[in-house]
Amino acid sequence: MKLKPLQANTGAKHAFDYKFASVADDIIKALEGTMFLGVCDCIGTPDAAKAWTPVYKKLGGRYGSVLPGAEGLPEGIEGGSVFAASVALADKYIGEVVWAKYIPEALANGSFKAKPDPTVVGHGLEKIQPGMDKLKKDGASFTKYVVTL
Repeated sequence: MKLKPLQANTGAKHAFDYKFASVADDIIKALEGTMFLGVCDCIGTPDAAKAWTPVYKKLGGRYGSVLPGAEGLPEGIEGGSVFAASVALADKYIGEVVWAKYIPEALANGSFKAKPDPTVVGHGLEKIQPGMDKLKKDGASFTKYVVTL
């Protein structure tokens, strides 16, 4: 699995590629003996929902997403989506605690890592279009494209 080397440098115990045919069985096996609370979907596409639906149906729990308007959710699922920026802006206390206190401290002590590492496309405004072309052509699985100014 191409995610294994990437997983090692995030501190994650497991990493799964939703495009693998065995992903649901792999996740269910990895969760044996744990207290499963639900699904957190950070992709929000119908293909991603299709991949984790068997896990939800087998183990239950609730659903949470960081992207509004996810499609392809199983019928009767409990939960919803929260757009992270709206939480930070709607409640000043949460925004301050998360963005002014927790994140800087966690980055400094290494308990939170700024991952994935960036793929620098180039320098200057003229590199924005090549960066967008690269994103369209290659996608952005565990990378972020950066144009420096």
